[in-house]
Amino acid sequence: MDIDVGIVVALPVELGGVLNSHPLGKEAWQRISGSSGFIQHVSELETASGGIVTLSVAQQLIPGKVGAASCVAELLKSRPRLMLMTGICAGVGMELGDIAVAYTAFEHDVGKLAEKFQDQNQTFEVSRLARTELEEFIEGGIPESVGAVERLEGGDIKLKSGSFATGSFVVADSSAVAKLGERDRKLIAIDMEASALLQFMSQTAPDVARIVVKSVSDRADVEKNDKFHKYCSEVSARWAISFIKKSIHRFPMQKSPFMEFRVPVDYAAGRGITFLSSVLGFSTPDEGPPVGSDAVRIYPISARTFLVEVAIDFAAYQGNVEFFLVSAAEETWNWIRLRLPVVEVDGRVMRFSSSDSQLGLPAFDEVTRKLSVFEKSRGPGDCGEFRVYQMHGTYAELIEVRSRSEAEAKRKGQTEIPPEEWPLLDLSTVKGDPKTSWY
Repeated sequence: MDIDVGIVVALPVELGGVLNSHPLGKEAWQRISGSSGFIQHVSELETASGGIVTLSVAQQLIPGKVGAASCVAELLKSRPRLMLMTGICAGVGMELGDIAVAYTAFEHDVGKLAEKFQDQNQTFEVSRLARTELEEFIEGGIPESVGAVERLEGGDIKLKSGSFATGSFVVADSSAVAKLGERDRKLIAIDMEASALLQFMSQTAPDVARIVVKSVSDRADVEKNDKFHKYCSEVSARWAISFIKKSIHRFPMQKSPFMEFRVPVDYAAGRGITFLSSVLGFSTPDEGPPVGSDAVRIYPISARTFLVEVAIDFAAYQGNVEFFLVSAAEETWNWIRLRLPVVEVDGRVMRFSSSDSQLGLPAFDEVTRKLSVFEKSRGPGDCGEFRVYQMHGTYAELIEVRSRSEAEAKRKGQTEIPPEEWPLLDLSTVKGDPKTSWY
């Protein structure tokens, strides 16, 4: 299963904060248990641009840096485009409930122990693209969803970006905090995991964006307690979800391994088309049509799953195409022919049916992952049917059908209306299921 965003948390209360921060509530998540005991919660999220992305949140099996790195390693198997850590931290020069965003992090417990402790003095950073997107998002102020959380203490929630100090033990001493501040003047937070995520990602998956955002639950002093844990877990999670919704489309998907991509002979009207896709990081071979030609087009659904459009034949003003879902598996590709939902009229009853092929002009939006098919009834394209499918992680859903008759098209002043503005069919009146599963 491929995901768009991996979310790492250290504590059960932090996991609860993420699950509760989904716009559809904790019921939107599906719990998945792996054979190794690794548990993740997976859900889809609608973005600000109208797209659908897949999230997976996992709690570390053990606390601290080792647990964080292990959790990241498991989530990386699903090829996310963004890895994010959220939860609670101790704040430096910040108020309880404020949000701390890490641009850098260092380990305060790694170095040489002699007469005087000599730290390693190594700093890890968020990815360059992540920092750019964070800076732009921060300029927009605190998201409304975060402000909606009832504050435990007076005042508005504020945000600071800077450096995190990470160690394997809890800090609850003001003098120790002061010494860490001398190490890094941009210190804003102290935790037990941030540097592990940034270090592990920079060494094993440098092309995947990495971000750490937490909320201040204490000041690392003698008054340290658990009072603010639940509140701060939800504050940081809501901020993270808001960031994902607005910015995830700017983070590129990971490239698939180099493989030959072959359209089976019986799937391509006997053509036996062989080609290499530039979308997957391939170059076009000498034989076969180039990617992006009228014969074959490829659209990414996830890092290892692609929608392939194969033209079967062509008419005067539109084609007849078939769609296939192709996913990478070890050293081969798995092909599934998609039978996309359509609406059929049986007397006075409208029902959902499915079709192997689609007559019309298809288009795919890689940001929203929506496939549209414009089926013309005649050459000018002023009448016909316009269908929109939402491609989810495991199924395709017919979400919009618009149609226009030739008689309507001939009415004065009605010839220039685009199909996206034609009368909309109420799909709730159609019997059957508008979804097609491919797993």
